[in-house]
Amino acid sequence: MNKHEEYQYIISFLNRDAYVSNPLYKSQLRALWTAYCLHNKMSSDTDDYNSELYRIWAAMFGKDNVFVFEGGKQTVRKAFDLFMGELLS
Repeated sequence: MNKHEEYQYIISFLNRDAYVSNPLYKSQLRALWTAYCLHNKMSSDTDDYNSELYRIWAAMFGKDNVFVFEGGKQTVRKAFDLFMGELLS
């Protein structure tokens, strides 16, 4: 699988509702992202890393830095960034 195919697999895996309600899904998404970064020699907090992770955030939550779900629950982009990069730092 090449870099583009692997990234597209992550994009196809995205599920906003599961991210919020299912801890196993969150762990699986982070595992996919971590493997992608390792396969492609991407370090956290580099331009490529930040750009590609932002595209994942935007695909799942839109372009705002805070996403508010029905009922008022929020997720913040910075928390998402820290969670996704936790195993790479």
